[in-house]
Amino acid sequence: MNYTYSDELYHYGVLGMKWGVRRGHYADSYAKGIRKIKKLEAKSAKAQARYTSRGAIKSRQRAAALRRRADKLSYKAVRRFPTFNREGKLRKAARLNADAARIEAKQARVKFKMQNNARKAEKFYQKMEKVYKDVPVSKLNKEDVSYGQQYAKTILERQKVREAMRTPGF
Repeated sequence: MNYTYSDELYHYGVLGMKWGVRRGHYADSYAKGIRKIKKLEAKSAKAQARYTSRGAIKSRQRAAALRRRADKLSYKAVRRFPTFNREGKLRKAARLNADAARIEAKQARVKFKMQNNARKAEKFYQKMEKVYKDVPVSKLNKEDVSYGQQYAKTILERQKVREAMRTPGF
């Protein structure tokens, strides 16, 4: 049996509408987005400070020095004094290489964290720009508007610095 009803209601949502996304509450969602951006910026700045700190630079220099010492020891063990305490020198060189690898791995993790946080922040900036490009400023809080002005100023300053670096006299 085949039944047809003419009074049925079919509704599949609005075309292009994302499931679970509510529209129209710009002030609340914009404030939430700004909080997320601030959090991502803080994480990125913290990781960058860790990567560029004096201690991090010294540890990278220490890893390079350990590698040089290990290379020198292995050269001595193999080429210069092939019979005198060869195994001991090779063990010590392997230990120095392992220490250098441990330090370098830690620095690589810190660098990855820094780059990943910066990438996340940039991606979220782009999402915010896409969502709020057509929102009137009157629908936003004053605090959010001031943060937007601050963000615009930093973009203009970065642009001025880039233009200054392109000039031949710089």
